[in-house]
Amino acid sequence: MRTSKNCSSKQEVLTALSLSTWMYILARAIVGVCIGVVFTASFTLVRAVTTPETLGRALGTFGAVSGLTMMASTFIGGSLATVEWRLAFLVVPVI
Repeated sequence: MRTSKNCSSKQEVLTALSLSTWMYILARAIVGVCIGVVFTASFTLVRAVTTPETLGRALGTFGAVSGLTMMASTFIGGSLATVEWRLAFLVVPVI
């Protein structure tokens, strides 16, 4: 999971530094794959550390925290994009 998170962070930096449309699209595609792996591993980890009785609550908490984090990072990224669009892609590596 750590490798996937590092992959995502590095690709976000490449997205911010992209010099062409194709470089931007390729970096975003790789970010999508990396984040898919991170979420899959995260759900698997939650499932592994909880009992069947508490799984629903654990996944609900995970979903709520993920949603709030995405909302906050979208707000921060949007605010940074008003200054320079490339700054918006540097939110994930910093977090």
